[in-house]
Amino acid sequence: MKIPTAQKGFTLIELLIVIVIIGVLAGIVIVILNPAVQRRRAQDAVITTTMDKMIAEVHAYANSDITGAGTFPNCLQLAGTLQNVNSNTCATTGFISFNAITTGPAASPDLTGDFRFTSSGSSTFCISAQALNPPSGITHIRYVYGTNTTPVYGAVCP
Repeated sequence: MKIPTAQKGFTLIELLIVIVIIGVLAGIVIVILNPAVQRRRAQDAVITTTMDKMIAEVHAYANSDITGAGTFPNCLQLAGTLQNVNSNTCATTGFISFNAITTGPAASPDLTGDFRFTSSGSSTFCISAQALNPPSGITHIRYVYGTNTTPVYGAVCP
């Protein structure tokens, strides 16, 4: 009579299944933690934060005693109140460009580092910048006073 012996080690099939499972999990992790996507998400967060600062400056300008309550600045006036403005081309394009902020590739209508700001004086204003990691079919991060509570993905300001 034979005495059953315990099997030592794994079979080839068991090892192959484990290798396939590890490969699939590694593929999922690489897709989720894609460094390029994470970098673009971080840059979009910087753009959103900069827009939040611009929104605060616009409201501070409108509420200051110098300008009169409720009048939003034009592009030139806003550029004069912000720090780290790289170049001011408001008179011709409506863009405000900041040092060390990237808002997308140099393509029309937005250039690298540029935020578009439009104001109608006392009723509304719009700020937009090119997004780097937008949802499908949307190209900009945008804030419209009276419509949005925070910057969101949307169309470029007119």
